[in-house]
Amino acid sequence: MSDRTAWLWLLLALPLAVWGAEPPPAPAAQFKGDFIYLRDYGTDDIGYLTLPDSPPQAGVVLVPDGHGVDAWMKTAADFVAQKGYIVLVLDLYNGNVTADRRQVAHLEKELEEKRALAALQTATVFFQQSPRFKTEQVLLLGFGPQERCLLAFAAQKHHAISGLAVINSLQAPAAELLKRARYPVLFQLNHDSPAAADLERRIQDTDSQELLEVGTVARLVPGQRRLDDEQWRQIEAFMRKNFNAERRKSLLQRLRDIF
Repeated sequence: MSDRTAWLWLLLALPLAVWGAEPPPAPAAQFKGDFIYLRDYGTDDIGYLTLPDSPPQAGVVLVPDGHGVDAWMKTAADFVAQKGYIVLVLDLYNGNVTADRRQVAHLEKELEEKRALAALQTATVFFQQSPRFKTEQVLLLGFGPQERCLLAFAAQKHHAISGLAVINSLQAPAAELLKRARYPVLFQLNHDSPAAADLERRIQDTDSQELLEVGTVARLVPGQRRLDDEQWRQIEAFMRKNFNAERRKSLLQRLRDIF
């Protein structure tokens, strides 16, 4: 084989070698925050903490669903931080991260309420006592599957939270849970969901109407996680209304707070 022929075969083989090569790995997602230990604040939990670029307005405790603290949840935390808030995502599932729907449902079902309440308590103590991240106002922001634990927490007295927002509620919470609310609660549902009208009716039958609010946004789909500007505008309006002004409480509410 002549030198010229050998070079020709080499040039022909190069594209084949390139086509057969493994594609380069996709770059890892870049997140603004990092995991921290919370053992100094009451439990051995860890959380994903992300900070705003400007002085923070308040603290947000983000409560994940059964997917765990995955890439989507970190992205959601960074999204809220960009709005000017310190965000702490609680790891309620001991590091488990999954995209399998059956596993997600299993983790959510197996989550003990006592365990979740202890973790939420730790998160509020963090914002109360952390030398660097202490803030006076704290919002709990969770997703529909965790609303029972969130409402149970909001029914307890003397927690350092300013309010609670539940995203993508799939059904109206039980009336007894609504009646126990001691903090402002926003339920965010699909605008055409039958649960929205049902929830409005249940709220009218409680003594906590002044604390409970139904917000509706378009395109919320059961099982789909979403947190975008449209939703955040509604959540932030809820925060401004309830956090920056003293709430007028009925005599019944004052008695409930005492006892």
